[in-house]
Amino acid sequence: LLYLFFPNATTMKHLLLPLLLLAVPARAQFSPSQNAAIDTAKAVGQAQARAGRASQEADWETAAAAYRELLYLRPKRYRTAYADSLLQAAQHSGNPETLGTAYLTAGIVHYDLKEHEPALDAYLKAEKYLSAGSDAYSKYKLRYAIAQTKYYLGFYHEAVALLEPCLAYFKAASTRGYLNTLHSLGLCYAKLGRVGDSESLNRLGLEKSAASGIDAMVPYFKHSQGLNLYLRGRHPECIAALEAVLPELEERGDFANAAAAHSYLGRSHWALGNRDTALAYFEKVHAVFLSHGYSRPDFRAHYETVLAHRTASGSLEEQLEAVTRLQAVDAYLNRNYRHLSRRIAKEFDSRELTASRDALLRALERERLWHRAAIWALASGVVALAYFWKRQAAANRRKFVALLDPPPAGAMAEARKV
Repeated sequence: LLYLFFPNATTMKHLLLPLLLLAVPARAQFSPSQNAAIDTAKAVGQAQARAGRASQEADWETAAAAYRELLYLRPKRYRTAYADSLLQAAQHSGNPETLGTAYLTAGIVHYDLKEHEPALDAYLKAEKYLSAGSDAYSKYKLRYAIAQTKYYLGFYHEAVALLEPCLAYFKAASTRGYLNTLHSLGLCYAKLGRVGDSESLNRLGLEKSAASGIDAMVPYFKHSQGLNLYLRGRHPECIAALEAVLPELEERGDFANAAAAHSYLGRSHWALGNRDTALAYFEKVHAVFLSHGYSRPDFRAHYETVLAHRTASGSLEEQLEAVTRLQAVDAYLNRNYRHLSRRIAKEFDSRELTASRDALLRALERERLWHRAAIWALASGVVALAYFWKRQAAANRRKFVALLDPPPAGAMAEARKV
């Protein structure tokens, strides 16, 4: 959502700001360029002082505005705490619009952290308070945000029901909003098996982007087309499309869509028999999981592919690693997509994965014991051989010395008499 509405920002801090200030009163808003000119430490101190003073004076509107400003000024790890403070101030204010925008801000914070279910809960509460207002643009932007979260949670039909009215509204009200909605609706159609409709919207999005001179969404339409090519089974074309768009996604820091590109590049290479290339792409997807704590249900398929491949390879260490990775991803999916847990196709359920992991651990331990026994036996054999060789060498040395040193002359004479 952040990348799609505000693609020109170079950092997540700048991406988050416009949404956080979506419905802030004019006196509390700051443009990115203005904020860049303010010393951050000084600004934080001023905002904290303003929030504290306003809370003491029960000026909850000002307190809410100060907490919203702190959300932008402070590091990302503090945003959840400031969102909670913002909600408390908004609740004290008794103003439905203030409370609605506070819930909207909290939803954006959760969405930014990839906490989709809490984001959806906050958006729905925001809609409850904002629905009676007169700002149509904010209402449709909120509906778009809700649809985005529903898409990521797998409620594709519900997302479409929200996006189709947004498409009609933004077509007249906002070219950028219209392009964003075309893209999101195309993604939903693809998930619902309407690949042809998705491709039509992507082509329309590219045409409208060219006509409007707004190219920010172009890589996303091309990315979507690449995924559709995979669904069509046109793997060489999928690879070409995704490889072409991947550098721009990575340059933008869009790790989520880059991970999707890596996943489907890997699957296309796998379908073409390019196992090593596919495994390298799958590794990049897992690197995103490790570094950003991000995955999604459709990534699970390639984890199962890797597990099946490692199981067939005969390497216990690789099998154990593949099982452990799949368990970690499952834990993430069950935590963030709980309602999808019964709908995700699984070759191995959690108990089977645990049993498989435990069996691999036991097999590895037996293998290690056998290796240790073999090493001990080999070492013992070497020691015994060395000892035998040393004794034999000593005996041979004594015989050789005896041959080189003849007995005394008297001993020789006595021997001849006999």
